[in-house]
This record gives sequence, C-alpha cells and structure tokens, in this order.
Amino acid sequence: MENDTSILAPYLVDDFSLSELDEITVSWWTQEFEAENLAIDSDWKGATKAVKINLNNSSDIDQNIRDASETEYFLADDKWAIANPTIVLGAFDRDDENILTEAENEEKNYNPRAMLNSGPVTLCGTDDRSSQNLVVRMPAFRLDDNIRAWPNSNEIYFWVANGDFVLNSNGLPTISANVNMPFAGFEVTRKEANIKRWKVTPVSFIISSWKPESGNMYLVWGCTKTSVQTNVSGTLKGSKGGLTAETTVQVAFRESVEPESALGFDKCFTIKNNVNSINQGFGFYGTTNYPVYAFNRIRAYFTLESI
Repeated sequence: MENDTSILAPYLVDDFSLSELDEITVSWWTQEFEAENLAIDSDWKGATKAVKINLNNSSDIDQNIRDASETEYFLADDKWAIANPTIVLGAFDRDDENILTEAENEEKNYNPRAMLNSGPVTLCGTDDRSSQNLVVRMPAFRLDDNIRAWPNSNEIYFWVANGDFVLNSNGLPTISANVNMPFAGFEVTRKEANIKRWKVTPVSFIISSWKPESGNMYLVWGCTKTSVQTNVSGTLKGSKGGLTAETTVQVAFRESVEPESALGFDKCFTIKNNVNSINQGFGFYGTTNYPVYAFNRIRAYFTLESI
C-alpha cells in the first residue's frame, strides 16, 4: 500500500490565530527515533525533531527547511506545541481492518428493544445475588493523560465481555457471542486528554441485557500505538507570499492496538456502588452521584437500569 505523507497540528487551529502567525515550528516524526526512545523508557511521552521557521523571512524558510540536520534540530513535544504553533510531518494513517461499523455492531451484539420499559435498580439480596436484568450504559469517558506518544491523537478501542471469552495473541478479546466492541478507533485529541475533557460515547449502551445468571462484566480498553517499522519518504513544502521551499525526509508508520486496561466488575458490587453513591477514589461524574472508575489512564462511569 502506498503511504502519503501528511501533517498533524494538535493545537495549532484551536489555540492560535493563523492569520497572525510570524513563526511556526516544523517537526517530523520517524519510527526509528520513537522506537529508540521507547526502548529506553516505555512510558516516554514522545517528541519530534523540529526547526523553527520565521514566516516573514523567505530566505529563513528556505534555509531552515533545506539545511535542518541532526546538529541543528531541537525536540518539540506536547508542552512545546501548546505554547508554540507547531506542525508535524509524518505518515499518519490508521489500520481499519478490525473496526466494526455501527450497523455491524448493532446487528451482532445489540438488541435496541431491550432498552424499553427500563426502571430503577434495587440492591442485591442478602445472598449477594441479583434477580434483575440490567441495561448498562457508559455515557461518557475521558483520558487522564495522553496514552499515545506525541504527536498522534489517541484512538481508543473498547470491548465488553459478559460471559466466557478468549484473548488473542496480543492480549485483546476475540469478538464472539459473549464479547462486543461498542466502539473502535474513537479519537480523543491530545488537547482533550490534556484538559481531561469528558467524551460522550458513540453508543447508547454497552450491555443490553445483563441477566441474573450472567457472569462478571469484563471491560478491556486499548489504544493505537506505533510498534512496527515501515520506511517511507515524504516531501514537506512551506510557502508564504508566493515563495516556496521544500525538503524530503524519511518518515515511517505501522500501527497496532495495545491493551491499556482490563478489569472485571461483579454485578452486585457495581449495583451497590451506584445505588449508594460509593466513591471509588476518583470522585463522581460532574454533579451526579455516579462514581467514576479508573482504567489505568482512562476514567469512566456507568448507569444501570432494570428491564
């Protein structure tokens, strides 16, 4: 497959007035540089080699882009890009092979009619058993930090298992009668992760029928991470006032989904926390009494309704 070089600018449009820019940081992402740093620190937040360009000086544009070398660049990252207008060159794409469409999800896993006639939830009995058939919703979630290294957005994957399930070789659930994937490749931008913005989930519920005889609810979160090397080359062009300069750099990409968190929930435990508004150590969602749960760097809450 032919890979075209593209540009990311995580904070540029929202945080800066493009018409008033006098200078811009131009940076480039390479797999080799990322892999080298991740090998040293698996929690590396990411950085890209960069040069600063004066947009009011055409010779400066030409000189900086053409002659940037390893002795001249500096490192740009989230902190730098928040304060300085920055673009990143790379082959940014996504492997959509395992992404189900909304229609496929609904057909395989959901029964929308199960949401009808829903009502309040009562506590389990003294034997820690529930006689209720529940609809489980996860109206929103947020990231507590960026999961993927700079400069990529976070593409979040989410699986829900309610019964027996199998993990494949990379530690992620295999879709089956007991496992659904409510959403995949759901984007949380770097800025949204930085400010811990809650994101409305793209599905109305995560379990349509949590039956009394059902086992635990098992939730698995994943995020796209770059892990395999593929070399391609791309051309960066910069222009202002009719003057253009360009250079060719080596970039790379190959993406996979890696687990971020896997956590099981006992039915009576979940009911008890929601009905009694029991803080799980992470507060409550907004002004509600719904406790927030932590899934490593992900936060979410649930609502329950009996059918």
